[in-house]
Amino acid sequence: MLDKGWDVSTVTEKLGSTKEARSDENILRYSQETNSVVITVDKPFVSRLRSAGVKVIALELEDKARIVNEKLKLILVEMDDKTDDEVLDDFSKIKSGEASRMAQKKYG
Repeated sequence: MLDKGWDVSTVTEKLGSTKEARSDENILRYSQETNSVVITVDKPFVSRLRSAGVKVIALELEDKARIVNEKLKLILVEMDDKTDDEVLDDFSKIKSGEASRMAQKKYG
C-alpha cells in the first residue's frame, strides 16, 4: 500500500501470519535484506534493530494516542453522513472481524 509516497506493509503481509514467520529474527533479517524501516512499539526490539544497523521508528504511547485520535476523527466525520442502519452495519462488520479489510479499503 502506498501512503504519502511510502510503500507501507505489515509484517504479516511480508513474512506470513504465523508467530514463527513474524519472529524478531525474521523481521530483522527481512529489514536488512530490503533496507526497510521498521516501525514498532517493542522497546527491547528497537535496541536490537538499531544495534544491527536497521532504521527503526519507535512509537511511544503518546504517538499511538495521537494516531488513534486522528483515526477516530475521520470515522466520526464519515459517520455524520450515515444513517443509523449504515452505522450499525459497519459496527457488525468490525465485530465480525472485517475491521482490517475495511480499514485498507477506506484509508489505503
